[in-house]
Amino acid sequence: MKAFCMQKTGLVIVGLATFFVGLLLWILIARKSESHSVAQEIAQYSIEFSESLGEESKIFSDSLKTLLNEPVPSDSIVYRSLRTFGRKLFENGLQTKAFEYLKTCIELIDRNGAVTNQDNSFKAKCYLLLGAAADEVGLRALSQDYYFTGLKIADKYDVSLVGDFFNNIGVSYLRTGKTEEAIKYYNKALEISFTRPDRYLSYIVYINLAEVSAREGDHDKAIDYALKAIQCVDENSQSDEYYSAQAVIGQLYACKKDTAMALAHLKNAYIHQQNGNNPYYLFDTCLTLASLFADNEKADSAAQYIRMASDIATETGNPDQLVSVLDMEAAQALAYNKPLEAYKIKNNIIVLKDSIYREENATRIKQAHDIYNIEREGDMRNTGISSWNPVVVFISMAVLIGVLVIFIVWILTMKRKKELAVAERARAVAELNEFQTRQLREEREIQQKIKSDLEMHERKLTSFTLDRIKTSQQIEEVAMNVKQIILDLPPRDKHVRDRLKEIVAQLAALKTDSQWEEFQYYFERVHPEFYKFLDDRHPGLTVKDRRLCALLSLGLSTKDIASLTFREVRSVESARNRLRKKLGLDTDTNLVDYILSLSRSVGELKSDG
Repeated sequence: MKAFCMQKTGLVIVGLATFFVGLLLWILIARKSESHSVAQEIAQYSIEFSESLGEESKIFSDSLKTLLNEPVPSDSIVYRSLRTFGRKLFENGLQTKAFEYLKTCIELIDRNGAVTNQDNSFKAKCYLLLGAAADEVGLRALSQDYYFTGLKIADKYDVSLVGDFFNNIGVSYLRTGKTEEAIKYYNKALEISFTRPDRYLSYIVYINLAEVSAREGDHDKAIDYALKAIQCVDENSQSDEYYSAQAVIGQLYACKKDTAMALAHLKNAYIHQQNGNNPYYLFDTCLTLASLFADNEKADSAAQYIRMASDIATETGNPDQLVSVLDMEAAQALAYNKPLEAYKIKNNIIVLKDSIYREENATRIKQAHDIYNIEREGDMRNTGISSWNPVVVFISMAVLIGVLVIFIVWILTMKRKKELAVAERARAVAELNEFQTRQLREEREIQQKIKSDLEMHERKLTSFTLDRIKTSQQIEEVAMNVKQIILDLPPRDKHVRDRLKEIVAQLAALKTDSQWEEFQYYFERVHPEFYKFLDDRHPGLTVKDRRLCALLSLGLSTKDIASLTFREVRSVESARNRLRKKLGLDTDTNLVDYILSLSRSVGELKSDG
């Protein structure tokens, strides 16, 4: 009994000691937080981080230093500056750096013992930006995790952000094709936006709802949403958004084939966007106007706006805009019966799209891997294993054995949850890589089919040209026969002679001399570099020699060539013998096999290139 009492007394003493130690530490932490807020701690880290990026971020770091040197730094101003810096990192293409920066800001808040509502509000804003970044590179699962984690924080500490989270979640669902889920969250965001003093969120949501309705083919409903959106922004202070909505309404009327209404809205938007600061809005308006005028067969006006859109795309260097302009130019060329020009433009589009796809695919995969690694490192730090500090160690040593056991069980449970989360994210990255690889393979198959179709059509054109040559030769042969008849006629048959001369003139009008030039053009399209390779191996060949080589490379026999050129078979054989001598072939070498080997050599060089 005595021993039990002593044990009980010892437990009470340990408990009291633990309480006072904890109280002392809490006082020390509270004093530290009073002298140095979380916002100021994050600001110090942000200064070091921005300086590591180079001169581009010097203005930001200098402004933060000025804020911190004030007698009483304002946390709200500091956080506003920090959020702007995070958004600028994304806008400047530094997605991985932005991700690292925002994750560290969240960790600094989580590590601190005294966190205010303002700190948690900034934390929610960080999650909002992280969700948008993950969604942009295709990490949908990670994006949804950030959005819903931030949504819980915003719902508790900053209700004004809840609408932004609902809108972004809707955008994420729409990108994955879940239209009903997207509309549900858009409506939630819209409901919350009515409670906010500014109506900018309402504008964003209405524009998004207009996009959904347009996708579903309900253009009247889409126009109604766009008209509601335009009422949510001020024409003077928010001119970019106001006239962007005007352009959207014009595009929707164009889809409805209401040309008058479409032109009214689009031209109004165009006039004001010319004086604006956003070339992307002006580009979309110019391209829509070009399409509208083209549909109404106003070629000059369409060409004018295509040139404007092309100038904007060239100035901004945006490859997607360049592809849109080229697509419009190709459509115009086809509409005005210029197939060769359209074909050349389409070739340029294929090359440009392939380049864009490869670059974007490589960039997205790299960003996804970098984000995954940053997330994984953060998870490892948050397990509590790799970031012990003296305060945690001291408290852990002071607590009772039972509390220590519970703490260890909690750590193991959290570690297991984190490992499962890391595995899930690794699976998501693997699925993304598989999806992008499949897309690349499908794109290559499409390009190969296009290439095969083009080559087939070009071969048909070559065959057509050969037929034209043969027809022209036949016309010439008939004309020669008629001329011979004229010479054989007696002088008294003047009427018949004049009539036959008229027939000769008509035959001459039917014959052109450009068939062989057309044959050479289409032959070189199907067999590029053949003539160059032939001239490099055998310089000094005549035009007829080169033409005979081309006909032999097509597999035509001596009889076929004689029929095509209206020559005697012996004449063609003599030409072949002369060509053999010029090529320096011995008697054992077959001329046709040698010409075909040259053609194969050209193809192998092209493949190696």
